[in-house]
Amino acid sequence: MHNRYRAFALIIILLATIILSGCATIRTMPSLGSHGTPKVMSGARLDYNAATDDQEELKKFTASAPDHPVLDLPFSATLDLIIIPITLSVAAYELVFE
Repeated sequence: MHNRYRAFALIIILLATIILSGCATIRTMPSLGSHGTPKVMSGARLDYNAATDDQEELKKFTASAPDHPVLDLPFSATLDLIIIPITLSVAAYELVFE
């Protein structure tokens, strides 16, 4: 019985971490229509660049990085993989009709 409560508490803590730190994928979604912004795996890329403090790459994003990019990285990568058909099509459209 205690294992169920621990698993539930862990899920709540993980969800709170995502919500409180701000999901990078959700932050970058509005910029999908902007020309030249990163499209494919944008949330994971934003988290990675913020974690490594790569200021040159961070300038490419219109969204700000989350407060805790290392904690957000696995969740953003998962969400990025789920929406990859959308982001790939947007990126392909931008390449073709540049």
